[in-house]
Amino acid sequence: MSNLVIKYGDAISLQNHYQNWSGGYLATSTPDTTPGSHFNTVTVNTPSLRGEKVLKSAVGFWRVLSGEGKSTGAEVKNNDIVVLKGLNECDGGLLAVYGDVSQCANPGEYYRANTSNLDPVAAPALRWKIVMQTTSQDGIIRENDPIVLINQFPPRTSFLCIDGKGIYSNELLHLVFTSIDENRKYDAGLWRMNNVTDPCQVPSPQPDPCHKDDPCHKDDPCHKDEPCHKDDPNCGCKGSCGEDNSGKHCFKLPPNTTFGLTAYANTDAHKQTVKLYIDDNLVDTYNGKGLNNTPMNNSDGKNTKVYHSGAGNVCVQVEGDGKPCKLRYSDNTLDGKPGFATIGAESGSDDDYNDSVVVLNWPLT
Repeated sequence: MSNLVIKYGDAISLQNHYQNWSGGYLATSTPDTTPGSHFNTVTVNTPSLRGEKVLKSAVGFWRVLSGEGKSTGAEVKNNDIVVLKGLNECDGGLLAVYGDVSQCANPGEYYRANTSNLDPVAAPALRWKIVMQTTSQDGIIRENDPIVLINQFPPRTSFLCIDGKGIYSNELLHLVFTSIDENRKYDAGLWRMNNVTDPCQVPSPQPDPCHKDDPCHKDDPCHKDEPCHKDDPNCGCKGSCGEDNSGKHCFKLPPNTTFGLTAYANTDAHKQTVKLYIDDNLVDTYNGKGLNNTPMNNSDGKNTKVYHSGAGNVCVQVEGDGKPCKLRYSDNTLDGKPGFATIGAESGSDDDYNDSVVVLNWPLT
């Protein structure tokens, strides 16, 4: 006997005990046109049957849900109230009873079993008490434990069973009812659960190897679900990107590395000032304004200069007319091969973030 515990949320099959577990697997079959109903129920010779008489996929798979508000993953226990959801195309309705005694032709048959779209909170006909034939010490339901399913619609004593008339076809074995005949309870009224591969499980999202460390792409519908192929030039891209409204943004460069800085201006309305800090020390300042990538010069009159990263703490501060600019940045997206960082600054209100453009690249040797 399996020791695998049945838990709420599990996808399972339900096998009937009739004639030494030859009663078939509970399954949904043809659509039921009764108001509030979804499918008729039968037993079949295999729970994953797909055939002409049983029209849709996963007809003999069910999901165990709690009728008492227990959480997904909790253990199913003796005397719990459960709800069973058919997984026929992942929406096969909830196992229920309907009709009255007069609709059942055979003695001991009480209600016809089908699946329903009704709310199980308001409809006790969709709720079932699960009772173990032999109670274990901990009361936990496990695979292959013989159980009885007692419906909670009055009189709350009718249990799920099959008609026992025999094989109707190669696919459909028996019709399914509830019964109040105690003589049938421990034969055609016994069932056992077994876990099955969930046909309706939504795969957990996997990290995107192209952009797994890149916050710029986390909400980007063009990239967040894009597969990474071995020849995709984006594969292995790392780094970060984002916005910084403080006017100053810091990068972590490899220690003791030479790097270059180049600064350009694209506005003649606001004087641009770029300050470079290395290990918290101001080491250079660039100034300028103009259009079309006007070079901004440092104190040496140079547009581009080489620096030493020291401990690797590098910050760039950008001002427009002496006021902090809004910044957008990308940092080391090529994972150091080569190292590359860009800052775009906005001094005005057009939000094109090109009033200053600062480019850092490394290594240089």
